[in-house]
Order: sequence, then C-alpha cells, then structure tokens
Amino acid sequence: MDGHPNPLAWLALLLVGPLAFLAFRKWRPQRAALTVVFGGAMFLPCVIRFNFPVIPDFDKEILPSFCALLACWLLRRQSLRGARPFRGPEGLVAVAALAVFGTVFTNTDPIVHGPTVLPGETLYDGLVDGIQILATWFPPFYLGRALFRSSKDLHALMRFLVLAGLVYSVFIFIELRMSPQLHSWVYGFHQSYFIQTIRFGGYRPKVFMRHGLNVALFMTMTVASAAALWKAKAPVGRFWTPGRAFLFLVVVLVLCKSTGAYFHAAIV
Repeated sequence: MDGHPNPLAWLALLLVGPLAFLAFRKWRPQRAALTVVFGGAMFLPCVIRFNFPVIPDFDKEILPSFCALLACWLLRRQSLRGARPFRGPEGLVAVAALAVFGTVFTNTDPIVHGPTVLPGETLYDGLVDGIQILATWFPPFYLGRALFRSSKDLHALMRFLVLAGLVYSVFIFIELRMSPQLHSWVYGFHQSYFIQTIRFGGYRPKVFMRHGLNVALFMTMTVASAAALWKAKAPVGRFWTPGRAFLFLVVVLVLCKSTGAYFHAAIV
C-alpha cells in the first residue's frame, strides 16, 4: 500500500451498513442486493479493514454482502423463505471452511530460519480462517440462490451486470489515459504496487479494485452477461442493445490487458 487512507476511505466502509438497510427498505430485494454487493466491489476502498479478535476483519470483501444479507433478513425476510442455508453452493463453502483444519493439523511444526522462528499453525488459526471463509463466501452465494430463482430474476441480474460494466468502462478509460490513480485520488493511497499496472506499453487499470486482474475478470462477467442477453434477445437500454453492449464490452476487456481474463472470456 502506497500512501495513507484518508477519512473518506474509512467513512465509505462505515456507510455500507446504513446504505444497505436504506436500499432494502426502498427497493426490491433483488435490486437492493445487486446494488449493495456489486456497488461495494466496484467502488469501496481496498486493503483497509476494521480489525476484531476472532471474528473476520470487515473490509470490502465481507462488508457489502454481509450487510446485504443482514438487511434482507431483517427487512425482507419473506424473500428468503424456502431457501434453506447450506443446501446449494454454500454447502461447498462449509466444506472449504472445515478443510482449513486439515491444513492446521498438518502444519503444526515451527519454521526456524536463523534467529527467526515462525510458529506452527494452531486451532485458533483454523477457527479464524474457517470463519473468514464463511463470512466472505456464504452471504453472496446464499443471497444469489435465494433471491434469483426465475428467468426474470436472471435477466435482471445480467442486465445489471451489463450496465455496471458500461459504467465502469468510464473509469477504465480514465485510467488507461491518466494511469491507475483513481483509488489514490479518492481514498489517498494505492491499493497495490504501481509497477504491476504497466503492461504492453501502457497501463492496466485497477480503478477501485485490488488489482488489474480483478477489473479484467469483472469485465469478463459483463461480457458473458451481454452475450447471454444478446442470445436471449433481451433488452438492455434505449441506446445499448445487447449486441452493441457486447461488442463495446469486448473492446473494454481487451484494453484491460489481462491475458488470463482473455482465456476466461473465450471459454465462456
């Protein structure tokens, strides 16, 4: 991290909870969940977090989906009926959380390197890591399974992703021209090493995500969503037809300069 978080960075994290409750009070649960979860991923500051003992650190990886699930359960609980937890993908999340203890039990020996001694893994480490996995991945997977059940809901999800990609492309173009500076300009620090943004004789945009690869993979999702809407002949907006949005987002993805994302997009 290059620089220091300014007050706006901490304020942005603090406002996630109130804004999540406001969204679920004003909008349909599907729209509220999409706005909170993807809005947090797209615009919240990276790296910084609120640290607490045992329970997970609250950062942009956890706060949006956790607050969205809490707000949905308190304000729109009827939308979660019939979706029992850990009956779908969340079951694999629970398996991953339990598998952490296998790592703990096989790495209890300390590592000695000269005067430096690194302690082995403990049950406390396994407990913390397991809770971290559950807190990070259970809320978004459960909300997705509970709220998006019909073809109409899936169309709304893909349309939201396409529109989100179109909005994010504005910030991507700024960083392609000005270099990846938006996170520093807004929150006071770079979220990763600047040298990692130099690629193919230009810049690889990071915008408000942790790394340029995160941005490229996000754009890959928007491209796949636009392709699905195009195939289904579903509308996107007045100007942006699905085909036009797909071609534009493909160009933006190419400009993200991440070859791994290219392969993902080609497979999808």
